[in-house]
Amino acid sequence: MTARFKSHPDKLLIDHLSEVARLSRDNNPDAKLKKASYIIGGLHDFGKYTSFFQNHLENGEKSLASHHSFISALFAYYVLKKNYLDDSFVPFLGFVAVASHHSALPDISKFLELRKLKEGFSGLNSISTSLYNEASVLEKQIQDILKNKSEISKEVLQLGIKGADVEDFAENINNVLLAVAKDAYNQSNNKGNDFIELYLLFSSLIDADKRDAGNIKGRARYSIPENAVDIYRKTAFSNMPQNKINKIRNELYIDVLNSFEHINLNQRIFSITAPTGSAKTLASFSFALKLRDKIRKEENFLPRIIYSLPYISIIEQNYSVFNEVLYASLKEEYNKNRSAYLIAHHHLAPAEFKENGEKKSVDESLMYIESWDSEIVVTTFVQLLHSIIAYKNSFLKKFHNIYGSIIILDEVQNIPAEYWTLVGTVLKLLTEKANCRVILMTATKPLIFDKYTELAVSSRKFFERMNRIRFHIDIEKRDEEDAFNKILQKISPGKSCMIVMNTIKISREFYKFLKNKLPFKIIPSPNSIKEIESATPLFYLSSQVTPYQRKERMELIKKCASKGIKPILVTTQVVEAGVDLDFDVVFRDLAPLDSIIQVAGRCNRSWDNEKGTGYLMQIDNLSGYVYKKILPNITKEILKGRKTIEEPEFLSLTEQFFEEVKKRGTGNDSQIYINALKKLDFEQIKSFKVIEDGEKQSVFIAINSKAENFITNFLKEIGNCKSYIEKRRVYNTGKYKLNLYTVSIRIGNNNNLPPKDGDFYVVHKNQIEEYYDMETGYKTEAANPIW
Repeated sequence: MTARFKSHPDKLLIDHLSEVARLSRDNNPDAKLKKASYIIGGLHDFGKYTSFFQNHLENGEKSLASHHSFISALFAYYVLKKNYLDDSFVPFLGFVAVASHHSALPDISKFLELRKLKEGFSGLNSISTSLYNEASVLEKQIQDILKNKSEISKEVLQLGIKGADVEDFAENINNVLLAVAKDAYNQSNNKGNDFIELYLLFSSLIDADKRDAGNIKGRARYSIPENAVDIYRKTAFSNMPQNKINKIRNELYIDVLNSFEHINLNQRIFSITAPTGSAKTLASFSFALKLRDKIRKEENFLPRIIYSLPYISIIEQNYSVFNEVLYASLKEEYNKNRSAYLIAHHHLAPAEFKENGEKKSVDESLMYIESWDSEIVVTTFVQLLHSIIAYKNSFLKKFHNIYGSIIILDEVQNIPAEYWTLVGTVLKLLTEKANCRVILMTATKPLIFDKYTELAVSSRKFFERMNRIRFHIDIEKRDEEDAFNKILQKISPGKSCMIVMNTIKISREFYKFLKNKLPFKIIPSPNSIKEIESATPLFYLSSQVTPYQRKERMELIKKCASKGIKPILVTTQVVEAGVDLDFDVVFRDLAPLDSIIQVAGRCNRSWDNEKGTGYLMQIDNLSGYVYKKILPNITKEILKGRKTIEEPEFLSLTEQFFEEVKKRGTGNDSQIYINALKKLDFEQIKSFKVIEDGEKQSVFIAINSKAENFITNFLKEIGNCKSYIEKRRVYNTGKYKLNLYTVSIRIGNNNNLPPKDGDFYVVHKNQIEEYYDMETGYKTEAANPIW
């Protein structure tokens, strides 16, 4: 008899189950879990064998009985129990993975309610809503399966899975339910670290399922020369002047690579602690490539390299460096397979994946990018941390590719202090249970790990030799007018200057103040280098300026420096860490000490002057609105009585700062989430956010004709879509350009949203004056002082 069961309109169910079983097994890098992944993949859509689902697929008849995940999860659990007789938690973890494969991971305590079914399905009335929809149709689905048991059993037999007895499963469904409830109870009280195994099983399954459903093929892995950075440096730095800063950069590189010669693969956590601007990026990348090659040779495993940073602006900067490095050693091979070697993953990155000389379709590109199917991934802290402290399907589909990787965290001090214990605990578990290596990079190293291997063995000497800036300390609280006038007195047209304020509101006010008060000729927010003649350019940057304009302004500021033009920049923390900008003078509103030192890293960065100048001031008490109050207070205590601090002191000062932060107890939030992970309480994990920024609304700003034409066509295409799948494809195709012109507005602090155009808030070109200031960004009407 010809098989009649389908998984999708154009695919036989048995073909889908067979392929997902294979892909899920192959996805899973943990040899101990490969069998479980095969079973889970092979049975994840078992519930599609019901006539209810088949009718839904053929005739669009949707009902609760056509849902398939819960009964599929129960069958997978039943079979896993027969294959794992050692009382392990693998069957229950497999159950959770299959039950959630079209949704997010749940709080597993809800499955304790299945105990109420001990008298049979009469207990359904007392089950909570979250389970009722699934369990209420279970008896009906079981009876339907039994009607076709012979044909279904023949197909399931083709999967070659031991113990997949359809009839016995159906007849013992009550026992299966009770066993699931018992395992849920035992697991919730286990408080181990089984979330790593669950993530791996879940990730391997959902990635395989999506790939087969989309007919997206697997990809080969690519080798990269372990000496790629060495090759690049020989060419790129051959004519580099041997000044003070370049000498230190070269010494740091040699220091790190000398350390590589003495490591063994039992060492899992590393650190590179060095001053800002000392070329940590290249040193870490070279170390990671050499470590990757060592792991390949000694463990027969090829790890990916995941380079994670706090801000998109630095991602683009570092991606560009890696791009140059890879081309230097791979040449046309790299150009032909660019995305197979290197991808950037963040919300402003284009959905383009290039391999074998051609660009993949949008759907295929997104599948590869979002699952991190590339040798080197450059991404944000948000993407990485929400994929290892996770509950969402969309984040977890990449976890199997994180397994075994070399994870580099750059500017790691930007992880909120209250999450240090959480992040440290999870990363350490990844090194122990997921074969990962971790490299922390910073000029101000937070106390995330107690034990690690420092690769920059001369770290303290580098700090002592760097003497690029003197920071003047004046943290007596001042009102806006007084502070503004104090800063104004110290700005001159002969020196480039950056002023970093804590809040968007204050930064805007100060920008407007400077426009009116500077005693020399200025050009506010120029759009090209041609506009800047004999006047001083005055720039503004914050998150309320569109990414398109932010990128333009950053590039223009760099051009100013190359032409000897001295710009003035008023900004917020958006340029605080890692951005390759260089100013003669910097001002910083009171902040945590590590943030102050990061801003110092934008002053005299290239050491072209004998010494740059920094000023620390306190405007009102606004630091408490932006940072936890404890952090600015610790900073004030450490700097109390100081008139100045200089770069050789930065390391010891930050060590004091972080020791004090640790003493004051910032780990309470961390412990809540650690406990939730151990109990598999993913409902609690939903509240974890790397960036706490309140509820926001995205607004598209048509700042020019190009943006207006794009949004007009985009909205028309979206409006013509006849299905969710069509709409998603149009959205994904246009997402890159959409995000370039989009800002996020805090809903609670703003009552100036434009009317909706379809599903989107849009400020059209003819509405700009009402909603958007082309110099300072989105216009807000807010009482909150952070605005």
